[in-house]
Amino acid sequence: MSSFAFPPRYSTAVRDDLPRYSLVFQPRNNPPRAVLPTHCKHRFHIRNGGAHKNKPWATLTVFSKADVTTQKAPRFFGSDPVAGTIEFDIETPLTVNSITISLRGRVITSFLDGGSYTFMDHRVPIWHRSSTNKTMDGKLVGAHSWPFSFPFPQEVCIPGRESETFPAPQTFLERGTNANVQYDLVLHITHGLLRPDSKLQTGVVYVPDIKPGPSSFLSQQAYRDGRIAPPPHLDPAGWLMLPKVLIRGQLLGYDVGLECLLCLANPQCYTRGTIIPLHIRIHTQDALALDMLASSPKMINVKLVRRVHFSQDASQATAAHVIGKQAKMTGLIEGVEDVEKAVWWALGDDDGLRVEEGPNVRRYSGEIHLRKELQPSCDFLPFCVSYFVELHSFDPSVFKLYDHPTNRHRLTSHPVRIGTLLGDGPAPVSFTKPSIGTSKSNQLQELNFNSGTAFSRMRW
Repeated sequence: MSSFAFPPRYSTAVRDDLPRYSLVFQPRNNPPRAVLPTHCKHRFHIRNGGAHKNKPWATLTVFSKADVTTQKAPRFFGSDPVAGTIEFDIETPLTVNSITISLRGRVITSFLDGGSYTFMDHRVPIWHRSSTNKTMDGKLVGAHSWPFSFPFPQEVCIPGRESETFPAPQTFLERGTNANVQYDLVLHITHGLLRPDSKLQTGVVYVPDIKPGPSSFLSQQAYRDGRIAPPPHLDPAGWLMLPKVLIRGQLLGYDVGLECLLCLANPQCYTRGTIIPLHIRIHTQDALALDMLASSPKMINVKLVRRVHFSQDASQATAAHVIGKQAKMTGLIEGVEDVEKAVWWALGDDDGLRVEEGPNVRRYSGEIHLRKELQPSCDFLPFCVSYFVELHSFDPSVFKLYDHPTNRHRLTSHPVRIGTLLGDGPAPVSFTKPSIGTSKSNQLQELNFNSGTAFSRMRW
């Protein structure tokens, strides 16, 4: 029997440039492609056992746009190339039949059967023994290197009677949500019949490119000059007007009726790290209500709400969709969360934006601040992240809402998308600070690279 050291029976991925736990999610500042951070090298090793214990004989190097100062996990945006090298440093001949690199994507809802659904398994052949000199007989020794590069798949095809294509979902690892979306890069090396395969697996992060369309011409002019966007009565093309809502209730013991017209800035896709511009028109015959709103606009209760949909058995839910069954038959779960509350202020007489509509009308401008680390929208079949701007009843401490015919609390709602890239033209200008007490504390999601297991963790 030869005296050289074989690769270990069970190989583990070990990083020499990172702490054991590395941050998975980091807000993207959305700079132009030309000024994104320089590529960072991430190295992973398969190490020898026996006399040469801990000496790496196979090294996987991955290039990504992670922040080199904090050495984050490999991170890919949109169609960024998944590129790197595979290097061998073998002291004595070793049988190698084939080398492949794979990008695997999974939705994980539990560790039980059916709790993991693989929606992506993109395999790239790197080397095969048939492609080398026959005199080597499939045995490698010394130093070898193979580069690889392929675009991160931006779409996922769900097979069935009629195949459907969905945008690839983002990496999602979040405390309080019993579903993860995880991507892994897997190096697979096959040996002879008497030797088990060598594998190296590490988590990577994917952030899709979601870019809003342009704002209206007048809004862009205002943003460029550092001004508030013209309200709907001056720029109808810049706003979406939701249906009017009549709110009836008691204000400090008096019966009042308020007619509210909520408007959202066009287009209804907003980049995280910026704001959602809002406008509301309130009409009432009650002078007391108008005076109270004028003195305390924070009574107006508009918020951004997130809904996460997934199935405990994502594989079964996908199969049910393919054959035309209802998703509710497969244990669909919905998680609802208030993300941020709007901040409001009254339009003044000296800003040139008011219009004479009589003493019974008030107009207010508002903003919903979007955190940089906010998860983007996701329309994937087994896992969906959606956002809504909702008008709720006014401050319940002073306003008691009468029963609403459809929902006691949500008076109107409209879906919006959260993007990751800035749209063409200037970004909306913010004039306020985020509403105090509505933002969640920053949660940093992490991967355990040594075991390849995804989990969530709070760091203060």
